[in-house]
Amino acid sequence: MGDAMPGSTQHRLLVLGSMDEFVPLVDKAHERGIHVVACDGYPDGPAKQVADARYDVDIHDYDSVADICRSEGIDGIVTAYSDVLAECAAEIAERAGLGFYLTPERLATLRDKTLMKRMFDELGVPYPKTAVVKSESLAADLSPLRFPVVTKPVNAWGSHGVFLLDSVDEVAERFNEVASYSEGDAILVEEYNDGYEFNMMTWVVDGEPVVLEIADREKSVEIPHVTPHVSRIVYPSALTDIVLSDASDIISRVARYVGMENGPLCMQFFWSPERGVQICECAGRVFGYEHELLELATDGRLSIEDLLLDCTYDHAGARARLAAHDP
Repeated sequence: MGDAMPGSTQHRLLVLGSMDEFVPLVDKAHERGIHVVACDGYPDGPAKQVADARYDVDIHDYDSVADICRSEGIDGIVTAYSDVLAECAAEIAERAGLGFYLTPERLATLRDKTLMKRMFDELGVPYPKTAVVKSESLAADLSPLRFPVVTKPVNAWGSHGVFLLDSVDEVAERFNEVASYSEGDAILVEEYNDGYEFNMMTWVVDGEPVVLEIADREKSVEIPHVTPHVSRIVYPSALTDIVLSDASDIISRVARYVGMENGPLCMQFFWSPERGVQICECAGRVFGYEHELLELATDGRLSIEDLLLDCTYDHAGARARLAAHDP
């Protein structure tokens, strides 16, 4: 996506994020002879201690970070593991004239759950029955759904505002809390799918996703009304052979819809013998910490850090790296 500075053979990379998971990325970049600038609002970020230059700037201050890119002669920007980091990187890249794997407008489809559901509808992708619920019409909005249901903010990230509820009254009690995590006066409510649950990490190469891994999301229940939380990620999934074909077809359609040619595209989904595959959500970033499983399972042959750098500077390298990979 970028070329080195005029008269120089050394790439200059902005790493957006400096927490401990970014240290291996900085190290991998240094192995390739890349000059690394680390930037975010954490003055003590571990990745800043090993980078060549550091800036303590809020990642949401897009114009200031774009100015840093210009002053430092940055020719590539990379980040991972977080929806908000990916969103900020796309905005900064656009302002700084840098390439990124998705524009802010296209990335929004993988961030805003209402846009994502619209995409699923247009693609004919199955997902748990969902309703947009407003406080003034709560009971009517919920009437098409079967309880138990799961509440979600419209466009927040993480697990904020996610509750497993059994009645209209319980949704009403939690409404304001869920709505507070995103803009607007509505929340998303979907029927709870109690089937097997999976994470799938793929890397899009020349417009086609390559499945890196499918992992089981094993769940535990300790707190009432909170959706069963993931207590263990197991890779490879024992059901990989059963779900791989359908899941791969869906993620390929999503990649084409958002226009992704190269970069990370991940998906959470459910499967049961009765319902088959149903999609929870797609994300234009790598699942944090779980990415380490890929490196462990391939005995170091594949790493997300290498793929992130390939995505920025060497698409042919990513193609060669993934040519013989089997999830």
